[in-house]
Amino acid sequence: MKILFIDDDQMSHVLVGKMIQSIGMPLVHAFNVQEGIDKLKSEDISLIITDIHMNGIDGLSFLTMLKKDKKLNTIPVVVVTSDANEEKAKIAFHQGAVGFLKKPFAERELLHLVQTFAILDSSRFSESDPDEFLARKKHKLTTLLAKDSLALNHETAIENYMGGLNEIFDFSSIGFFMQTNQFNYVLVKEKGDIPFLNDLKLVNRENSSNLHRLITMKKEVFSNDLLRNPNPQIKQWANQYSLVSEVLLPFFKYEKSSYLVGSGLGAKLNEMNGFFWGFRNTTLSSLECETLIRLSNQANPILFGLLNLPKMSSVL
Repeated sequence: MKILFIDDDQMSHVLVGKMIQSIGMPLVHAFNVQEGIDKLKSEDISLIITDIHMNGIDGLSFLTMLKKDKKLNTIPVVVVTSDANEEKAKIAFHQGAVGFLKKPFAERELLHLVQTFAILDSSRFSESDPDEFLARKKHKLTTLLAKDSLALNHETAIENYMGGLNEIFDFSSIGFFMQTNQFNYVLVKEKGDIPFLNDLKLVNRENSSNLHRLITMKKEVFSNDLLRNPNPQIKQWANQYSLVSEVLLPFFKYEKSSYLVGSGLGAKLNEMNGFFWGFRNTTLSSLECETLIRLSNQANPILFGLLNLPKMSSVL
């Protein structure tokens, strides 16, 4: 992942260069918009950070130009400005910007932004993806999560993630569980047309054989055999609503200090903070399971990174 930084102020380049250097991310410098365009044509750029006020073509005009370029309009753009009011930021968002930083910004603000888009960059649609529909839907969801991350809104990110899973994989019911103590997990949010079974709103590994597998193995669990579940309450609930398959996706803690920004994945700790549990009335294909694993790996560090994050000035 390469970042293009466009600003006509030499000192801004020095400061941003020092911040980015701490995580070893390649930074390409441009001192005006035309130079930035030339760099975009010659370098493989994944993220653009541009000042609004510059001599010659300004940042807002650059956004307008970029939006009309069919080869470059998918590259995310973050604008920076020293303006006290946020009117220019609103205009920038209307013209396609995905993030905003107000000068002077702290190093943690910039690095949070870069880490978020490193995750997003790792989820881009590739021609090698076996199913274009699933790949593009997955990319749309991770883009939305990236925006939630820049807005520092964990609750909205969880809501959008579950809504996106519903839209892509047609879950009849899906819940997000957080750990309450060493043994128990509580349902904190649910979505879908079918309400969660009451007996599954506070659970531990003894409530379900597949839940036991998830907690013990700490890896994704998929099943197309829900109607034969040994738990009589789950089996009765599945029969009542014609549910045939289930998905359990672990929610891990991540070590921020060892974030592997280039790949978009942090160092996953061996501690499961919670999980997502979804039920469907259709069977799961191997491709759907593979896509869910990839999506979970990309969404997990974004969602965990928003927990207990200090308040910062970047807005969306």
